[in-house]
Amino acid sequence: VGLASQLMSRTIELASTYKEARDIFLSAQTQLLSFYQGLGFHAIGESYLEDGIAHQDMVLKHK
Repeated sequence: VGLASQLMSRTIELASTYKEARDIFLSAQTQLLSFYQGLGFHAIGESYLEDGIAHQDMVLKHK
C-alpha cells in the first residue's frame, strides 16, 4: 500500500471517530477516480474543469 493510500485511509478513520461524523466530500482529478473509488468514494454529478484540469466531485457515505 502506498503512502497516499495510507494517508487517506487514516484520514477517513479519524474523521469517522468524531461524534458529529458526516459524509466526506472531495473534488478529485478525474485521472485519480479509481484511486478514490478504491477507498470507497463514489462519483456524484458531472465532471468539470478546475484550473484547466478535469475534476469530479465524490462522496464517501458515513456508516
